[in-house]
Amino acid sequence: MGECGTSDIKITQTVVKEVKGVFEYEVEILNHCESCAVSNLVINCKEFQTIEPVDPLLCKELGDSICLINGGDIITPGIPFRFRYAWERPASFTPRKLFTKCSP
Repeated sequence: MGECGTSDIKITQTVVKEVKGVFEYEVEILNHCESCAVSNLVINCKEFQTIEPVDPLLCKELGDSICLINGGDIITPGIPFRFRYAWERPASFTPRKLFTKCSP
């Protein structure tokens, strides 16, 4: 068993509908590390804006184009974590740092 890192986090976005003339995106974050739960996931969220409110427990802007995901709580391996936002164009989301707790 090895440590997991940001390369084990996959972030995808899908257009789900149109809201007030702009696209609503569903962001899916998936932890691909089979033996480790991830917490305190911070992502780069450059150009993240929305016309819809996003629950800060799902995605909270911390400043300097970084966001905290899931209130810092665990993202379990293989179980997608999702949130939605609506804007003219998709934001750029990439994993920045995280904490892992691995099973033996």
